[in-house]
Amino acid sequence: MKEKSSFNVLFVAVFLDMLGLGFIVPLLPGYATNLGATGLWIAVIFGGYSLTRVIALPIIGRISDKTGRKKAFIATGLFLYVLLSFGYVKASTLYELSIIRFIQGIASAMIIPLAMAYIGELSPKDREGSYMGTFSISIFWGMGSGPLLGGFLEDNFGTLSVFYAMGTLSAFSLILVLFLLPEQRVTGHLHIGEVISYQKLIKVKPVQGILIYRFVNAFIRGGIYSFLPIIAALRGLSAFEIGILISVNTLLVGIFQKPFGKFADKYDKVSLIFFGNLIACMSLLLIPVSSDFYALFLVGIIMGIGSSISMPAATAIAVRAGKRSGMGSVMGLFNMAMGIGMIVAPLISGVVMDAFNIDAVFYSMGAVGILGTFVFYMFLKNSKNL
Repeated sequence: MKEKSSFNVLFVAVFLDMLGLGFIVPLLPGYATNLGATGLWIAVIFGGYSLTRVIALPIIGRISDKTGRKKAFIATGLFLYVLLSFGYVKASTLYELSIIRFIQGIASAMIIPLAMAYIGELSPKDREGSYMGTFSISIFWGMGSGPLLGGFLEDNFGTLSVFYAMGTLSAFSLILVLFLLPEQRVTGHLHIGEVISYQKLIKVKPVQGILIYRFVNAFIRGGIYSFLPIIAALRGLSAFEIGILISVNTLLVGIFQKPFGKFADKYDKVSLIFFGNLIACMSLLLIPVSSDFYALFLVGIIMGIGSSISMPAATAIAVRAGKRSGMGSVMGLFNMAMGIGMIVAPLISGVVMDAFNIDAVFYSMGAVGILGTFVFYMFLKNSKNL
């Protein structure tokens, strides 16, 4: 009962936090532009968040493993989110906005990865997929719903209302964590030996495999977020239709996390990741030949199903590796690989677009994704007890 209560508290807290974070996604570029941002400044504002998050993830993950104080880090991250939400309101220069984003990247590194580590420690043996799949619903539904609701708030109540709403949701999440979530140490279902160094950890085959997968998966997602709105606009789609296309993939992944999490507990995880990610990557090749909203919407569904198949299986492997080598450390690396993919994808895709055209972006992303998926399979095809 105590474990179920902890699960529910983190599920609600993370959903509300991701919902609030998603609020600002559609308005931040315009908000920065109103402060005088050039394209370079926008890159700094968005890239700075990802950069500080990537740097902080392994450090925070390692400290949390050694101290066991995952709740303390999660609460600290949420508290910073509350402060930063109101910092957005007060920001009057691009320097202030950039600093807020840098700090928010560090705060983000304290919340989702350590919440995942906390849930990973609760998960019973051979049920890692269903536990993590169910919990991941909170992340994907929050992330998918946020942009739509944020756009509604901005249209009806103004830009500042979005930041106030984000701060309010973060404050409520903080209260839940502080008063209803127990501090968790190395107990329960966690069977861990000595926390090993990162130098040794990245040599572990399952860890190498899931890092390759997570990078490829994030590379695809980062490219979609950055360039799908461009190609959709060229097809004549409205801003609302573009918002639906961006959200449908994320929401669909959330819907299927639980059933495919149960699949991951029963069937070969490597095969699920391979075929699921292959479906997602190959769907990218259909985007340039999709001429209207309905065709792009169908591609989004195919991509969402592919990601739904692969993600719970990959997270389950990460949890098992974490139980052996340090949950916070493994989840930190897992999310760091995602951050790197999200940073690299827009940079490479931007170069491809400038050198060729927008269609080439999706063909190249699909090719990189397919190649990376086969590399992942070569790493883990003979691995046992995953």
